[in-house]
Amino acid sequence: MPCVFAATERTREAARLLGWSSLQVAEEAVIDLTTLDFRGKAWQDVRTALNQADKRGIEVHIGALQQMPARWRAQVETISTQWVQDKGLPELGFTLGGVQEALDPRVRVSVAVDADGLVHGVTSWMPIHRPGDGVVEGWTLDVMRRRPDGFRGVMELLIARTCLELRQEGCTVVSLSAAPLAPLRVCALSCATGLKFRCTHGS
Repeated sequence: MPCVFAATERTREAARLLGWSSLQVAEEAVIDLTTLDFRGKAWQDVRTALNQADKRGIEVHIGALQQMPARWRAQVETISTQWVQDKGLPELGFTLGGVQEALDPRVRVSVAVDADGLVHGVTSWMPIHRPGDGVVEGWTLDVMRRRPDGFRGVMELLIARTCLELRQEGCTVVSLSAAPLAPLRVCALSCATGLKFRCTHGS
């Protein structure tokens, strides 16, 4: 039985006219980079992560994973393998990527590394192409992995630093992907900081 994942409203309506049914399975959390700032109580955890990372000498490096030092890549693979083993379930390859997908040169990767070369966490980002001309206007979050005994605020750090870097590059939007089974227009994302973002439906 065929199905369409992450369908737009236009696609959903066209499918309905053909007799298909639709079911909401998630909400997509979208950050508008043009208006993003880290002020106010809601962003306290992010500001704390940024400040603590500076004090501990943890830096975020963004680029192609293939071009990063081999010792970083090895740690990313170890962290990912441990993460999968701890979950007791295989990676959800239909909706989420893994390290193999992150090795694609078209995928951006952010790694948090301290002064000793220890990788504390990693995120990967896939391009969002603008309708019509295909220009990359933003990036969507895919892989999220953290070292169990690493810097506690590493996910907040990685997402915040990546958003700031992408905005400097001229990007206008970042998607934190779909929050499964979230029925509300605005949802709290435990994967980041519990903060609330503007969301769009994913059917």
